[in-house]
Amino acid sequence: AADMYITTPDNKRYHCIHFIDFTASYKPTISTLPRLGTPTKGHRASGGEGTFKGSAYFVSPIGAKMMDEYNKTGVMPYFTIQVTVEDKASRSGRQTVILNNCLFDELPIITFNADSDDYLSIDVSGTFDDFEVPESFGFLPGILETH
Repeated sequence: AADMYITTPDNKRYHCIHFIDFTASYKPTISTLPRLGTPTKGHRASGGEGTFKGSAYFVSPIGAKMMDEYNKTGVMPYFTIQVTVEDKASRSGRQTVILNNCLFDELPIITFNADSDDYLSIDVSGTFDDFEVPESFGFLPGILETH
């Protein structure tokens, strides 16, 4: 099971029960460095970038209101996403990740499909500048070796 919340700049918190799937990734920027006395290059992490993507049923005005604010004011509102994943049948526990300073980079503001019997879904994507992991899964037996 998963729970997802979006908190907007005006401190309104929305329970995103309409999301179907969601993935957030952090990709470190790896720089190549010359090393004295060897032709082999060294590597070093020198920053990174956070991105997210997901699918949701098109039933919430949250994103359209944010895009409308940006269109009217020229100020894109940052927001926070909090996701908790827990499988109560597993001994791994639960994990919570908070994505800070999020921005949508693409978000439909209106859509329809008159030829479909299915619920209407949309794809969303964006970036985040920082993240926290206040709660993490425990190790299942056999994963962590102890000496």
